[in-house]
Amino acid sequence: MAESDTIHIPKTRNGGSFSNSKDVKLHANDFGWDTKMAELSESEKKLVEEYLSKCISDLSQVNSSLSSEEVPAKPWESHFLSSKHHFPLKNYVTHAFPLLRNFVKEADVEAWILECGCGTGSTLLPIMRECTNRNVHFVGFDISVSALTHFSDHEIAKGYIERQKLTLFPLAIGSQSINAETELPDSAAKRQRLDNNEELVADTLAKVNKSRKNQKFDVVFLIFVLSALPSVNKMVLALKQLKQVMKPGGILFFRDYALPDHNFFRFLAKMDNKVGDVAFAKGDNTTQAFFHREFTTQLFAAAGFTEVDDADSKLTYHCNRIENRKNGKRMDKIFINGTFKLVESK
Repeated sequence: MAESDTIHIPKTRNGGSFSNSKDVKLHANDFGWDTKMAELSESEKKLVEEYLSKCISDLSQVNSSLSSEEVPAKPWESHFLSSKHHFPLKNYVTHAFPLLRNFVKEADVEAWILECGCGTGSTLLPIMRECTNRNVHFVGFDISVSALTHFSDHEIAKGYIERQKLTLFPLAIGSQSINAETELPDSAAKRQRLDNNEELVADTLAKVNKSRKNQKFDVVFLIFVLSALPSVNKMVLALKQLKQVMKPGGILFFRDYALPDHNFFRFLAKMDNKVGDVAFAKGDNTTQAFFHREFTTQLFAAAGFTEVDDADSKLTYHCNRIENRKNGKRMDKIFINGTFKLVESK
């Protein structure tokens, strides 16, 4: 890399600092998922079972036409406007998804990586930082213009945009059309040469932009995105849209919130412990759902995906425990992690 191309690596504001992936460990095994389930009261176990049944029931009722209802952008725009500095960098990403190394370690092999719901860049920036001398192209989209603008203003992102190896654009996954309000400021649009056209959604993301006709992706990231969609219907539609832009041998990396996470019971407590919709309404009008291994497998299968047959990439739970030493209280955070590929056509 030429001296003029050297990228300064600043710390993120309240989002942690960059760490080399080789120096990072994945925090995922504070306790076992089965152990956690055994610790639940009978009433809590019943709530988990009821919620899982609701998820699977909603999935069985997804029709072939799917829903055309738009995913609302305003709540997420407000969410990122107020908290865009607070998303921690995911320096652990190559540990969470070991197969990612196959696409970013070879300097002479071209790879295309897409992130659905890229937000402020907390997933892609750590990868981009370690790929500056490799032939990797990054594309990201998000429902929030503020998040995209924050991402594009980062020094690492600017370097990639100048070298035409990063494209960012506004899009609400699971929607049928682009919201007229989701446009980047003119300066950002010119800098990134964004192509905010109606055919992008009409073709189910088959074209990233006119200069890269039908460019498809080796890797798709779907991290804490499906849980933000308001219904199982939207989840299936989103997966089917993403399927259209993946190469035949491409893979999808999935990570999201899982049962029985601490917040699952916190949400239910506000609803008198009655299971209603799959997506819980949060205070800022965004939504959050939770996943179970059984439901996740069925959800991806319904959209034409299957798990990658690799021992290190199996669908699994990551369990983290946060303890308050002053009051002795603990909060158990549970995530689900998996790697998927397209079902091969017969």
